[in-house]
Amino acid sequence: MEMKKTALVIATAASLTLGAAVVLAHGHGTPGMHPGGASCGGMVMQRITRMLHRLDLSDGQREKVHAILEAARPEFRAHMESLRAGRQKLWNLDPGTFDEARVRELARARADEMVELMVLGQKVRSQVWAVLTPEQREKAAEMRGKMRERMKKSMRHCREEAGGPPAR
Repeated sequence: MEMKKTALVIATAASLTLGAAVVLAHGHGTPGMHPGGASCGGMVMQRITRMLHRLDLSDGQREKVHAILEAARPEFRAHMESLRAGRQKLWNLDPGTFDEARVRELARARADEMVELMVLGQKVRSQVWAVLTPEQREKAAEMRGKMRERMKKSMRHCREEAGGPPAR
């Protein structure tokens, strides 16, 4: 049971981090500043924008959050580009031959890049968290809990749709 909770926490953190990375890498704006478009990054942007809007950030807080995210944008972009390039290298492997060492090399490089992306995401999250008041932090934690529940429900639904074992 503890393993499942840990896996869920990791999956949640990864999805939030990657969502923020997609938003920042594609330049869909800064959370709380401009709503995103219809792309995947835009949908994440809309969720983040809604969340920050519900926290009722002051003008000063919005400026600080904007500065934090803008400072991180180039690094997020670099990581996302590296992930895209690594994915392309995997896709470009000759399907007629199997070079396990090469596949492992490319997979490890992408995994290492994901680690860096997640670390950066948590760093940015921590910096934004420091801008929030105790009341806003409490509200943000509550919203994250609700989001986690929605994600669990969605994952359960996807698993059942795929014919996997029902979630417990």
